[in-house]
Amino acid sequence: MSTDTFRRHARVRVDAVIRRAFAYRESFVRDPFPIMRPTGHPLAVVHAFTQHVFGTYPTSRFLASAWLTDNCEHQRWFIAIAQGASVKSLSLPIALTRRMGHLFLATPDHYSIPHALRRAELLALGASDELVAAVLATHLGSDLSDWRRRLTWLARLEDVDLNQVGPIIDYLHAHPDLDLRGRTYASVMRLVEEWHAWLAKQRHRLVRWTPAPFHPLTIPIAATRHQPRAAEWTIHELTDSRALLLEGRTMHHCVSSYVRRCAAGYASIWSLRFRWLDEEHGRSVLTIEVHPRFRLVGQIRGPHNARASPAHYDLVCQWAAQSSLRMR
Repeated sequence: MSTDTFRRHARVRVDAVIRRAFAYRESFVRDPFPIMRPTGHPLAVVHAFTQHVFGTYPTSRFLASAWLTDNCEHQRWFIAIAQGASVKSLSLPIALTRRMGHLFLATPDHYSIPHALRRAELLALGASDELVAAVLATHLGSDLSDWRRRLTWLARLEDVDLNQVGPIIDYLHAHPDLDLRGRTYASVMRLVEEWHAWLAKQRHRLVRWTPAPFHPLTIPIAATRHQPRAAEWTIHELTDSRALLLEGRTMHHCVSSYVRRCAAGYASIWSLRFRWLDEEHGRSVLTIEVHPRFRLVGQIRGPHNARASPAHYDLVCQWAAQSSLRMR
């Protein structure tokens, strides 16, 4: 993005923030005029403006992201904190302890508010930074339902494979009544593997959903003297339950359990595939989960939930940049 394009983009976003802020003009503590000209990153500009018009007390910069969306609840939280309210006094979807509240306010700038709440909860429960990142890549980063008991169990595990955090959460989501008391990581992984095997054998009625507003990617690979066969990499969306089932069977993971989330618009599943052009079908290499409402790439899983290789991850980053998606 050029400097001029960045400035125009920042100005448009700041103008939208000013319009949103004036909906709460009764909460202004200072005259908003003259309005500063946007310079620097939009979040820094938005934080400076909203802190000026609403703030009696300093606020964490990441909270200003509330004004970059239309989430009125998050905007009211910003105003309340800027005017002296404690985090615990807010009507939050997660009940925060004092330590969680402190960790929430100390969140780095690049986190969204839902991710910041879940991150604070996990850190206070004793989760490592790596485990926090693995959990936030799942639907629990945006779904702030009560998972305290299950996250406490997960945070206390010492031998957890981070590549299996997503599959474990998917299994627990599908089996909400499972009692985790006394269960080890190995015993739960046996249940996950049995569930995956069961899913692979199921036949579901065909369900289709509206494609997400992101573009597919095709990268041609020309033939060379050393490799005379032309090929291509593609990333395309899976838009029905049959495609998810086939992807899950091929990749040996549980993506077929995402039908309801895809149909409701909470998730969008994409497949990175490689194909020789003289062959009809390609092979799946990675399965990619996107959170459309946050324009965020979540989980990226290879066969048997393996981690993506650097080269394959770079392809996903290229596609995400093309589609204006953020990478976790």
